[in-house]
Amino acid sequence: MPNGSEAVSAGWYELLEARKRPVVGTLLLLCVAVLIITALRDPVDYDGYWHLQMGKDWIENGLSPYKDHYSFTHQDETIKSPPVVFQAGLYVMVKLFGDVLGFIVVKLLAFSLVLACMVAWLRQIKAPTLVYCLVLPLLITLVQLRAQVRPELISWSLSIIALMLYHRARLRLTVTAIAPIVVLIIFWVNYHSSIFAYVIFFGLFVDIGVKLIKQKSGVRDWVVWSCWGLVLVGAGMINHNMAHPVYGAIMFPDVWKALIMEYYPPYALFKSFPPIHVLSLLTLASIAMAVWQRKFGYLVFIGVALYGGLSMIRLVTPMGIIFLGVFAHLLTDARIEDALRASSEWFSRVVAVLLIVIFLVPMAYAVLFARSAMYGNMHTRMLFPSSLVSYMRANNKTGRIFNEYHLGGYLIYKLSPESQVYIDGRTGILYSPEHFVRHNAARDNGKLLADEIEKYDIDFALLESSATNAWNVLQSGEFELDFVDAKFALYSRNAPALPATGRLWARPYCWIENDKQSLLEEWEMASSRLPWAAPVLPLMERVNEYVTSEDPLAWLASLSPDFTWNDDSKRFVGYRALEYGLGKMAIDLFDGVADKSLKDYLATALAYLRDGQVDEAEQTLDIVSRKEWPRRVFNDLLIMHDLLTEIQQQRPLRYMNKKFVDGIAGQVSSARASQANEPVSAKSFCVY
Repeated sequence: MPNGSEAVSAGWYELLEARKRPVVGTLLLLCVAVLIITALRDPVDYDGYWHLQMGKDWIENGLSPYKDHYSFTHQDETIKSPPVVFQAGLYVMVKLFGDVLGFIVVKLLAFSLVLACMVAWLRQIKAPTLVYCLVLPLLITLVQLRAQVRPELISWSLSIIALMLYHRARLRLTVTAIAPIVVLIIFWVNYHSSIFAYVIFFGLFVDIGVKLIKQKSGVRDWVVWSCWGLVLVGAGMINHNMAHPVYGAIMFPDVWKALIMEYYPPYALFKSFPPIHVLSLLTLASIAMAVWQRKFGYLVFIGVALYGGLSMIRLVTPMGIIFLGVFAHLLTDARIEDALRASSEWFSRVVAVLLIVIFLVPMAYAVLFARSAMYGNMHTRMLFPSSLVSYMRANNKTGRIFNEYHLGGYLIYKLSPESQVYIDGRTGILYSPEHFVRHNAARDNGKLLADEIEKYDIDFALLESSATNAWNVLQSGEFELDFVDAKFALYSRNAPALPATGRLWARPYCWIENDKQSLLEEWEMASSRLPWAAPVLPLMERVNEYVTSEDPLAWLASLSPDFTWNDDSKRFVGYRALEYGLGKMAIDLFDGVADKSLKDYLATALAYLRDGQVDEAEQTLDIVSRKEWPRRVFNDLLIMHDLLTEIQQQRPLRYMNKKFVDGIAGQVSSARASQANEPVSAKSFCVY
C-alpha cells in the first residue's frame, strides 16, 4: 500500500484515470467539433481539382490516368504513380454532393478515419487517460496544417494502421503477423506513396533483429528474418509501373526542394507556431523514453521522423502523426504513475502544470484555427479565378494557356478539354524541374515568354494580376489585356477587350493621347463586366476622371492629399503630377506606393528634385544603389545617371558611393554620347 505522501503525489493522475470515460468522451466530442468546423472550410488548394478531373475522365470518359491529357507541353506523356483510387473516390463524392460539399465530405471522412484510427491505437496499447489528453489535441493541429483535399488525407490513417500491425507483430515474425502487413503495403503502394510504411516496418525489423541478437539465434532464424524482409520489400514493387517507393524517395530530385514551397524546411514558417514547440518537447522526451525502454525500432523511426519533419514542410503532418502514435506507446509503457508515487508533492504538481500546458497549447490553437477557417470562408472564393473562367466560357475563349503554376489544376477542371495548360501541380510525377524553372523564367521575362509562345503556339497568358506581370507580358509583344478578376488577369492574342488599359497598367509613365477614346470605351465595358475586386478598376476610374476632365491640371490640384488608392492608381496620378510640375504631390503619391519598384524610387527622386529637395533626391537614389533589382532595364540606368548628374550640377554628392556612381557613368557613357542629354521628365521613363 502506498503511504500518504505517495498517494498525494499521484492523486491528480489517479483522479484523471478514475474519470477516464467522461474525460476522454468530452475530449473526443471537442476534437470532432473542431474537425467538423475545419472541414467546412471552402477549398483553398488548387491541386485537388486536377485530381478530381483525372478521376472524372477515368470513370466517365475512359481516359487513362497514366497519360497526360491536360497540358500542351507534355501531352500523352507518362504520369508516374498517380493516386487513381483517391481520384476516383473524390470524383464519386463530388458527383454525389457537388463541388464544394463533395470536398467537405472527403475531408470529413478522412478526418474521422484518422481520429478513429488513433483512438483504436490508444485502446490497443491500453493508453491511460493522460495519453489521450496529450496526443489527441496535437493530432488535431497536425491535421489542420494539411487540411487540403489530397491523397495524403487517407495515408495518415494508413500510417496508424501500420503502427497497429507493427505492435501486433513485434514479438515474432509469422505468416499471421506478416500477411496483413503485406496486404497493407500492396494497397498503399497502389494508392499513394507508401514510403511511410517502410519507415515504420523498418523499425519492426530492427526490434526483431535486436531480439535475435540477444537470444543468440541461429542461422535459421536470421534466414527467416531476411526472407520476410525481402517479402515486404518485394510487395512495394506490386504496382502499375513497378516503381518502388523507397527508390523513388532516394532518387527524388533535390532541386525540387529549392523550387516549391512545400519542400522547403519548415523552421521559418513554424518558428512562431506554439504546437510545434510542444511537439519538439515531446520528441526529446520520446528519445529518452525509447533509449530507457530499449525500443530501438522506435528510436530509429523517431530519428527518421525528426529528419523528415525538419527537412520538408509537407512531411511535418504525416511524420508528426506517426510520431504521436509512437509517443503514446512509449509514454504508456513508461508508467508515469509509478514515478509520480515515488516523487515529492511539489514535483508532482510541477509535472501536472507542464502537462496541462502541453494539453492546452495545441487544443487552444486547434479551436482558434477552426474559428479562423470559418472567417476565411468569406475570402477564399477570391482565391480562384471563377469570374475569369466564366468570361472565357461565355466568350468561347479556348486554346493553350500559359498559366501560373499553382493555378493549373483549377484550370484543368474548369476548362479542359477545350483548353490546355502549360504546367500544373503534377510536379515530380509528370513535369521535370527543368520545365518548372523554364516556366518561372518565362513568366518573369517577356522575351523568354515570347520564345515559349512561338514554340508552343500559345493563345493566352493567365497570370496573377499585377503591373509587373502586365509589363512582362507586354514585353513579349504577343498578348494584350483581356480580363481581370480579383487575383488574376487574362491576356489574349486575339480580340483582347482591354488593350489600352493593359498598356497603361504596365507603363503608367507612358501617356498616349491616341488611347483616350479606347480608354473611355474600355471603362464603360469594364465597369459593368469586371468583378468589383478587380485591382485594375480603381486605375481605370482615375483614368476616366482624368480623360473626362476639362482641365487636367485643375483636376490634379483638386485631389485630396489623403490618398487611399491602390499602387496602380498612385503611379498613374503620380506621373501625371510630374508632367504638370506638381513635385510635392508626386512625392506624396510615390512615397505612398506600398510595393515599390525601381521606377517608383527613380520617380520619387525626380519628384524631390523638381520640388527643390536635393538632399532627399540623393538619399532616395542611395537607397536604389543598395538594393538588387531583378527587372532593371538599361533605361533605368540612364535615368539614374541623369538624375545624379543634375544633382552634381547643383552641389557635390554627399551620400552616394563614388564607386557606384562611376560604375553607372561607365555603363551609360556610350549611349549618352549618341543621345541628346535632355533633363529627366516623366516622358524619360517611357522607352520601349
